Amino acid sequence: MRDLAKLQTDEISADLEYLANKHPEMFSGRPTNVFKLIREIKENPTHFYANNRLDYGLIVKRLDGNKIGKLAVEKQTGDVKHATKVNDKT
Repeated sequence: MRDLAKLQTDEISADLEYLANKHPEMFSGRPTNVFKLIREIKENPTHFYANNRLDYGLIVKRLDGNKIGKLAVEKQTGDVKHATKVNDKT
């Protein structure tokens, strides 16, 4: 995964407080769901994309219920900067 996402670090980590400030809607239910989403994408990603920000890698996983989970990870540090779960439009 590291090579496909062009990450320069061995670890991916997330600051849940940072993500809660950036995406409060993701934390409106159970905050543990965000942790579970990040872990699920990290452990078994299905797609890797070029991101519009060159310093971030975009890691995606197709989830149950016609959903897609996305992580934008800073390539140099491995920090998760964006995490979302959206409906698959295909």
